Amino acid sequence: YSNTSIKTCPFDGLLWRLSTTIGCCYAWAGPQGVSHIVHEFLLEARYRWEQGILLPGVPPGPPDTSTNLLHQKLQMLNCCIAKRQTKDKMTEKPEEFKEMMEVDGGGGGSDTEEEFFECEGEQSETEETEKKPVWEQAEGRMDRIGDLKLLNGKNFLYRPYVQEPAPMTEDQLAEQQEVLMQLGSDVAGSEVRAKLQSANLLSDMESFKAANPGCELADFVRWHSPRDWTEHSEGEDKEKSGAGGGLSARMKAPGNMWQDLWSQARAVPAHRQKRLFDETREAEKVLQFITNLGPGEVAQLVLPTILQAAHLRILSSEENLECLDYLHELHSELMSLITSLSKLQCPPEIRHYRGNILLHDFAKRETLSWQVLESIAKAELHISRFMSLRKKFVYDLSVAENEEQEDALSEMERFVHSLCQEGAEVKVPGAARGPAGRLIQAIFRESNQDTDPRPAGLPSTPRTRQFVLRCLAGRPLPSSRPTPQRLYARFAPHEFRLNGVYTLDRQYL
Repeated sequence: YSNTSIKTCPFDGLLWRLSTTIGCCYAWAGPQGVSHIVHEFLLEARYRWEQGILLPGVPPGPPDTSTNLLHQKLQMLNCCIAKRQTKDKMTEKPEEFKEMMEVDGGGGGSDTEEEFFECEGEQSETEETEKKPVWEQAEGRMDRIGDLKLLNGKNFLYRPYVQEPAPMTEDQLAEQQEVLMQLGSDVAGSEVRAKLQSANLLSDMESFKAANPGCELADFVRWHSPRDWTEHSEGEDKEKSGAGGGLSARMKAPGNMWQDLWSQARAVPAHRQKRLFDETREAEKVLQFITNLGPGEVAQLVLPTILQAAHLRILSSEENLECLDYLHELHSELMSLITSLSKLQCPPEIRHYRGNILLHDFAKRETLSWQVLESIAKAELHISRFMSLRKKFVYDLSVAENEEQEDALSEMERFVHSLCQEGAEVKVPGAARGPAGRLIQAIFRESNQDTDPRPAGLPSTPRTRQFVLRCLAGRPLPSSRPTPQRLYARFAPHEFRLNGVYTLDRQYL
């Protein structure tokens, strides 16, 4: 699966383990068991969010849209927890945060390689900064951008601290795209669309203005979009001074969005801007999304992961490795089917923002699911058949003579592999006199004990008899809820054992 673009989740991660656990719970306790395990998982996720503890088994970073939606939601929750941890550290150590974000003079925030300057330059620059009014002092500088200076030639160009773009899951991106499409192509719709799409750009402009007082749009373009800045080919001095270039035709076009945003942007550092990413709201969205899922919807979301886990369990078995030669095509077909299945949408992925709609992907997904299950059953049948034949022909060579043991073992291995291949007749080496022939005769004799019994005979009566009775019954009252009851009985010579396990409905006692 390493070379395929399957859309599930990382192997042995949190969602992988949760999916396999959900599959086991469904087999043991049905939908009620799935509901219980999801509820407990949700309680733990909420506890970790409130206490600021990261979820284990989830890769760091923003949501990966190449994984399934539930895994993206867990990644989003971890992003919110990481953001909360950062804010808590800033609250605990405000002095370090103030030192990093405090009003920066001319020499602050420069590169480590260019830490030492001429004393006279530093003194004059500091004196100039002290003379400036508060609203013209720089704030939120990260480091200096090489030897570039502002186009007015007064100060160096500084890189500002900016807000990171808000991480988004796949369903949020699709929802945003639908909103943008519904705005239409009129003037009002275009303005709203531009405003929604330019939130990050406006934030960067405000941070840049705060870090570089007196800057122009061209200065911002030189840092944020170098392709839209063309240098003149005159001299190196002009390039260093920043005066030897101009904006591209796209930036100079009338009605350009960058020009409108630049006129709206104020000099506000990143730590005092409106947050682009509200971790509290996004975390509650994730928890609410999981809360609203029913057992069937959870099963649809984790189905590709469960099928992939089942296939990997078959691939990792020793018996599969021995009969891999004639199961290679079946495994390749299974990989292709599971990969195609994982890329199709299911109702829980779109219901929360598109409503109850029917898509062609839903029916196709169900069809592929049944095909995958049939292929997995077919692979298990092949492996079971191989194990059964190997048990009969390889591990039971009692009919072979002593001098034939070594040769018979390798011959039986080849014979079993040829039997497992479909669509071909198999020749019995040595016919009826060879080891394989004698084993086949013994198998037929074992299957017909009435006419050809064993020399030692079969036991006349069983040595031990065991009985297990299970039922659902309401106890201690007839109106109580049905609860599981179990009775075990064992009969043997000189022994009689009876064990009972009973449960009570204690809810209304």
